[in-house]
Amino acid sequence: SFTLSEPGVIGMSHGAAASVLVDRGDVVVITVDKSPAWYKWNKEDSGKNKSGKAWQKGDAVVYRHRDRKNWYDLKNGGEDATVWMTDSTTQEFPGSYFPPIVGVSRVEYLQHEGVFSFHDLRAAESLHEHPVMNGNWELVETYMVTKGAAVLVYFVKDAEGRYHPELVTLRPGDVAFVQPGTVHDLLAVEGPYEHVVLFTPSVHQYDYSFKRQVSDEEVGMDRTALVEKAMNLLRSELRETRSAASEADEVKPRSEVRKVAAPIVRAVPAENQNKEALAPASSEAVILKNVERSEVRTDVMKSGVGLKLQEPAVIVVEKKRLDALSRTAMRQLMAFAAINKEQLHLVVPDLLEGPESPYLADLKELGVRVTLDLPAVARNPKTAVIGLSDKDQDTAEAFKGRLNPRVAAGVKDYFALEGGEGVFLALLVAQPEDLSLKNGFRYDKTGRYQSALRSFFQKLMTDYVVISKVIAAAA
Repeated sequence: SFTLSEPGVIGMSHGAAASVLVDRGDVVVITVDKSPAWYKWNKEDSGKNKSGKAWQKGDAVVYRHRDRKNWYDLKNGGEDATVWMTDSTTQEFPGSYFPPIVGVSRVEYLQHEGVFSFHDLRAAESLHEHPVMNGNWELVETYMVTKGAAVLVYFVKDAEGRYHPELVTLRPGDVAFVQPGTVHDLLAVEGPYEHVVLFTPSVHQYDYSFKRQVSDEEVGMDRTALVEKAMNLLRSELRETRSAASEADEVKPRSEVRKVAAPIVRAVPAENQNKEALAPASSEAVILKNVERSEVRTDVMKSGVGLKLQEPAVIVVEKKRLDALSRTAMRQLMAFAAINKEQLHLVVPDLLEGPESPYLADLKELGVRVTLDLPAVARNPKTAVIGLSDKDQDTAEAFKGRLNPRVAAGVKDYFALEGGEGVFLALLVAQPEDLSLKNGFRYDKTGRYQSALRSFFQKLMTDYVVISKVIAAAA
């Protein structure tokens, strides 16, 4: 085993099995299904950079960022440090020709406090775009601020060819996707500052053909005025934050599922967005992208199943069962419950017994309706009223006996909780009578529904970011 106690990268090949325990800190998980059809490596540079390697076992390898070096400088006998944690020159696995597809750069200025022009801290960066090459060769850049704040500028071109600047403030948990062909730059930051940028895909082997420097004059930019405007925006938000903090004895974190305001997406019409762009995973946030079009259509799920329920539903589950769920299962449940809070009701029969459940407190703060008894909507024939418990340690009859008579009479079917999976089976499966039964609880014994559920969970956790004080504290 190996403990990575500083910024770095843990890389694993496709199909590799490894256990990663997060003790503290922020973790970004990046998974890649495949590279774009046009994407090629070259034998001169791809997968040749071994710098920063701290540990390797089988198909798992660890790199420390502080020891990473620029590959093109290394080739010429130098040892320049690099902002790149990993890129297409990285030798991810010894003896195999398999460099990473996604590049990740990291910039930090933790010693600086206050508001600064980003160019004062990093003069090498300037206004630029990532052009579309050869008709469909596209690079999507994903900005993730992890400490402090930043103001990103991007330019929208009108019908007459004139450029108009738009400013976006990014704070920890916010994500901005910069679409191909969008002229952009970071103008100002609030320190201590750190950001991570994902490049999908990494194109180091294509030299600098995917980055075009843009002059201020080309877009009609008054840099001095725009940088000052960006800095004033951060100063204003900083004053408001400090003022709010001084008015409260304690500033408590909130739990929420929210849309991440990322106007940068508006710079390019949705139909031109790169469909192969990586959607970042995050321990802090949940991102919304075109939920109305997010559908799971299979022969085993209800017709037109999407992330939003079409009919009301009531879930009856005991507090102890919820508290036993994993953090991953709770993220899924929180995201689903929060976006369906108008349709979904949670009945917890032991709500008033013992200490308050932190997960239930989180769900209530998200706006989910949590009650002790059945809501009036349960009388609607179209409303699903589902009881959930542990099929191995409980029976449906015993569970029913623990419910008050009104709730027991209202439950229409019982499902095994199965680590949270049962909630989604109960609400999404077209023919629940086809499921197996154990101790009176329906469950997916044959695994027939696993592919459909994986597809659903992938869409759910790609489209939403969960901000949970309980999960964050546990992590």
